[in-house]
Amino acid sequence: MRASRNAPRGNRVGIVVLGYPARRDGTPHAIVRWRVQTAVDLARRHDADVVVMSGGPTRGDIVEADVMVVLARQLGVDDARLRAERTSMNTWQNVRESARFVRDCDAVLLVSDPMHARRARRYWHAQFPEDVDRVDVARDRTPLTRWWLLVPVTVSECAIAVHDRVRSPLC
Repeated sequence: MRASRNAPRGNRVGIVVLGYPARRDGTPHAIVRWRVQTAVDLARRHDADVVVMSGGPTRGDIVEADVMVVLARQLGVDDARLRAERTSMNTWQNVRESARFVRDCDAVLLVSDPMHARRARRYWHAQFPEDVDRVDVARDRTPLTRWWLLVPVTVSECAIAVHDRVRSPLC
């Protein structure tokens, strides 16, 4: 049985937040704030053992994971639970490099906008087929509340789906 989006099975829960570039001045973009807030809410709800912020230096020397870690700390996540995956440059690498931080978890939830998280889940299952029952997409409890953020990321994901020739339910 697949890990439920609302109640992961097992004792140890891991959360992986997929990166998004910070603004040029290093401050978090609204999409980053949304992803980190969603992860913090999930971590509290499920008493997550580990929260991984994933993303390397995609904009100069600004490391996506570092920006997200600072934000998670400000939102009250304990340093003992936080991990930073600081090397990945794309979603495939986010998955590959983050997996080591959640190896001991019974359930892993991927946090991003809905289409990006589904793509990450496909990538995770392709790289780690043994994790099909353990890794799933986390869902925001209040869908469409941030519709102004969903529009540009959905367009971006559709472009990626077309480029990758992957069928997506919205494209």
